[in-house]
Amino acid sequence: MSPFQLSGLALLVVGIIIKADDKLVDLQKLVDFDSNAGVLSTTAYILIGFGLFVLVVGALGCFGAIKQQKVLLAMYIFFLIIIFLGEFSSGILAAVFKGKTELHALALLSL
Repeated sequence: MSPFQLSGLALLVVGIIIKADDKLVDLQKLVDFDSNAGVLSTTAYILIGFGLFVLVVGALGCFGAIKQQKVLLAMYIFFLIIIFLGEFSSGILAAVFKGKTELHALALLSL
């Protein structure tokens, strides 16, 4: 198993633990975010989905390399580029909105 697949498996496990652990749900009720929507539940579903996606992409790369099929390797490279662009744009957005994020976090913590 490659480090890429291990990271996908780790995301999947963390998402499942967040979704399945009742103590974390009680913690969310103590720290009320600004809505009734389950922020923690949504985060768990995002982690589970992204973890599965990373596992599937890693499997495409492994099977493509083992079977020496150019189509699977091309799909693997395509999805790696998509993941890289997503991470890159997330980093840029985090840098641009850093001040707003810090102010919002401090406002939530001071409640």
